Amino acid sequence: MRHHPTRSPFLLLLGLLLLASCRTPVTLRPLAPAQGAIQQLHYPVQQKFIAMPREARRLYFADKASRQELKSQGFWPKPVTLLWEDTGADGADSPVYTLHLSYDPGFAEGTCQTFTTHDTRLEVTNLRIATTYYWKVQAGSRFSPVSSFVTEDTAPRLLRIPNAWNARDLGGRIGWEGRRIRQDKIIRTGGLNNNATPVYWTQAELQDNPKFQAIFAALKEQARPLHEAPLHELPYLLDGEWTAFLPAQKRYTQEQIQQALALTEIPETFLGAPARKVSMDDACALRFPDCDDSKPALFMKEFLSPADGVMPFQCGADWYWMLCLNGNVLYDRMVNGNTLTSAVDNYTLFLPVKKGRNLLVIPLGSGSGGFAWFMGPAPKGIRLEEVLARGRAENEAIFTNRHGLVKTDAQGNPIYIPGASVLTEEGLDYLLNTLKLKTEIDLRTDQETYGMAGSPAGDSVAWRHIPSAAYAAMQNESGRKAFAQVFSLFLDEQNYPIDFHCIAGQDRTGAVAFILNALLGVEEDELYLDWECTGFWNPNPDFRHELLFDKLVAGFQKYPGESLREKVENYVLSLGFTRQDIRHFREIMLE
Repeated sequence: MRHHPTRSPFLLLLGLLLLASCRTPVTLRPLAPAQGAIQQLHYPVQQKFIAMPREARRLYFADKASRQELKSQGFWPKPVTLLWEDTGADGADSPVYTLHLSYDPGFAEGTCQTFTTHDTRLEVTNLRIATTYYWKVQAGSRFSPVSSFVTEDTAPRLLRIPNAWNARDLGGRIGWEGRRIRQDKIIRTGGLNNNATPVYWTQAELQDNPKFQAIFAALKEQARPLHEAPLHELPYLLDGEWTAFLPAQKRYTQEQIQQALALTEIPETFLGAPARKVSMDDACALRFPDCDDSKPALFMKEFLSPADGVMPFQCGADWYWMLCLNGNVLYDRMVNGNTLTSAVDNYTLFLPVKKGRNLLVIPLGSGSGGFAWFMGPAPKGIRLEEVLARGRAENEAIFTNRHGLVKTDAQGNPIYIPGASVLTEEGLDYLLNTLKLKTEIDLRTDQETYGMAGSPAGDSVAWRHIPSAAYAAMQNESGRKAFAQVFSLFLDEQNYPIDFHCIAGQDRTGAVAFILNALLGVEEDELYLDWECTGFWNPNPDFRHELLFDKLVAGFQKYPGESLREKVENYVLSLGFTRQDIRHFREIMLE
């Protein structure tokens, strides 16, 4: 009979203690989001708008109050709030927590972001859409279990880049053959720095310059009616019926503008164009779509006044305009342009009207997608003294507007102050260390980018400057040439990730985004939605479909194809690219 040795109670107790010591208690626990929960990345107003059918979005977009609502929750994404508890803190100083966040379950290098905080909660943003994220919290040598959540499958993927505006990822949507467009490859933003600002001569400096004295004398004579008009306030005397001339030529010459200003009655033809009777629309506008920038038009209006006096009015244009009343040039934006998003309330001015017959002559140059002249009654409640001050100040700007008052250096080059960067330290960190940006495509003009030699994001980012067009102007010679240069950059995989932008990230940027999305196979409704989401940032009701986006879409209708996407593809082929180029772009960008 075999006997087993008796086990010592002491040894048993020691073994249990050793076993217990090998099990570290879990003191860090994720609380929220719940494991596997779907997280919204859009605020309620954004969600409501994105979910609308296209026609409902269009009506909403045209309504001024709705547009204010759309902007009310901003253009940044809704953050996801991560919560955890720590039952192991000693109650003294708050520990430093390091949160690890990754879209890879193994937290592989290159997929993981880390954040530090003393709190037991953290808001994270700029998350990819339709993506499972894994996260854990570390405090010293202690780690929480890994938890996960899933981001909503709803585009667009909005981005938060402090001080920058209107930023979002082109990726995330479903594209060609049901494949999702890669995220963190192409982003669209507003300018990463402000536009350059010109250094102007002051009125005093110009008046002391002998060569300008004769010009000032002539302008002073033309301005005399503004200062000598009897201060008798007249009602708005114009109806909505005008006469328009639309010459076939590309631009005005200075001699032709002077010819227009010298008219004393409405002719039957002007520069070969017959007189046309036109009526203002409900927005007090005469509108004509056209593809050529600065294309000329002439609007004329004859009206009667019961007395001498001043007639307040408001006006605007798309884009270059002058206003001549009874032979006197009162306001001139023919060189510097309207400066504001065109609408009837851009400028509140006045006319020095004489009793009896008066003749208005409005030479106009088109903007990038057409031209429009807005004119209507001054807003109610504005004081006459304020109207007079605004009108006289705008008149004094004629010399600045017309004569190129930007100072020049010894070599005759204009002097501008380069635009300062808008990027904060946090914004730079996101672009360089999270996104790992390689290329910035700047669509602005030479004037807007004056003095720039590289990217505001630093020397590691290649700055590619390609002045570009928007809307209907994508179809003219300069617009086609610019897009061909832009698209060539997207065919080189070494350029990625890429940010492209103008200054607002809406017009030139929106046109390029529209074409890229169409090539990637994005559904037509999403092509509209991507442009419309600029409404999260820009509440101006004149940023709307019929004035802008419809002109972009109409420009592609002349190309063959059963769908808008096919028409856009044929537009790109007409620029000299091949179907293999388009397939290569898709292979770069589609998962």
